[in-house]
Amino acid sequence: MVMEERNKRFRESYMQFRDCIVLCKRCHLLHHKGFDLCPQCKKPKRKGKKLCWKCYIQTPEGKDYLRRKEELNREYAEFEKEEEAFHEFVDRIYELEAQEKHEEALKLLAELNNEQEDDEDLD
Repeated sequence: MVMEERNKRFRESYMQFRDCIVLCKRCHLLHHKGFDLCPQCKKPKRKGKKLCWKCYIQTPEGKDYLRRKEELNREYAEFEKEEEAFHEFVDRIYELEAQEKHEEALKLLAELNNEQEDDEDLD
């Protein structure tokens, strides 16, 4: 009895389109893939986000995000250059050791230690 009543109510609400959203094929697919439409440009955006990416980066908050991201990318590029120079320096020391040029290798190693001490003093 209870199941019949429940099914009857479901059929009635379904036939009257209660709690239904009418969507085109594109919007229906986007809805199932976790997207909504951007309120500004009406293009797909992720659910939970206020705007799509293109609209977001035009806002002051988005511009600030891009600026910080570019700044971090520059810092990381500088870090990579320093890291590469360090590895080249160490490789040169290993090459000198392999060629049995121990005195030159020791000089480079002392230079490396002095540079590291200078960097620690700056911190």
